[in-house]
Amino acid sequence: MSFQSMPFRTRFLGKDTTALFSFIRSLNANFGTTIFEPVGLELAKVIFKITEKRPTAGTQISDDAQREIQNIIDEISAASVKPSKVEEIERIRKVRRRGKMHKVKLTKIAIYLEKTNRGNFCLILKP
Repeated sequence: MSFQSMPFRTRFLGKDTTALFSFIRSLNANFGTTIFEPVGLELAKVIFKITEKRPTAGTQISDDAQREIQNIIDEISAASVKPSKVEEIERIRKVRRRGKMHKVKLTKIAIYLEKTNRGNFCLILKP
């Protein structure tokens, strides 16, 4: 990553500090993929039924599912409802296959964990 892509940070912290920041960030990413992920997966095998490294996420979403997700975001942003993971997931599940299907950018998942009671957990990587 060049200093031109971080102009605010470079001006605020200076070139040396920004370079150090980039180096440490690179080390953290490297440790994450070579040490933390494999150790985390091994530890998770004790609790989770399924443990996967770098599984493929879905490539499509329906019109109704996309609309429902936006409705949930709007309701939470406006504070008209309290967040409820269980209810939100159920609302999306009900409409997940309704409407026209659209291709979406593939989401990168670092680690996927699944319990027997349908409790799923993903560690998502930013592109």
